[in-house]
Amino acid sequence: STKIKSEARELVESFPITNENYPLAIESLTERYGRKELLIDFYVRELLKLVLNNATKKKQDSLSSLYNKLSTQLRALSSLGVTTDQCGVILYPLVESSLPTHILRSFERQRKNIDSEQSISTLDAIVSFLKSEVQSEEKIKLSRSEILPYERECKHLAESQSTLPSAAELFIQESRDTCAFCFKVHANRFCKRAFFIPLEEKIAIIKKERIVPCLLG
Repeated sequence: STKIKSEARELVESFPITNENYPLAIESLTERYGRKELLIDFYVRELLKLVLNNATKKKQDSLSSLYNKLSTQLRALSSLGVTTDQCGVILYPLVESSLPTHILRSFERQRKNIDSEQSISTLDAIVSFLKSEVQSEEKIKLSRSEILPYERECKHLAESQSTLPSAAELFIQESRDTCAFCFKVHANRFCKRAFFIPLEEKIAIIKKERIVPCLLG
């Protein structure tokens, strides 16, 4: 940590700034904060945090986030010599307890096949299974992200088409409109006066009133 007034900072600043003191400062930091047993304890506690979060949190972390956290702690422990061969029996319950119930059910259903196909420890098997689940989830999200815009467009088109009036509705509406030629209540196509209006005048009325030609009969 390099926070102001932190113990690590004070330890480093206790050495005069010289080239000779640099390895001494590193050695002191390693002795104080880099002890193997302390680091192992830290990463095991991080696994325990995941277990507690799974038990107490109302909203769980995403599967990919959980996998990343688990992988980080297990890799760190492996680098410190806590391998799955040596401590898998101890670490497995922690990993198992940190996972959602539906993932555990899926794993147990496929566990026999995994054990028969791969000669790996149970801890490695469940981590490998979790990785495959994350990859499957990412593929599904990708496919949905491509389909959703198309679905929205189709839905919008269907809604817009559903608002178009039917032929019967147009006929009823037309029969209630005021005639553009004689201003009486009937459809333009049935106007007797329109037969006696000169063509040029009739065209002018059509343009002015924006009458749809097909409604003229």
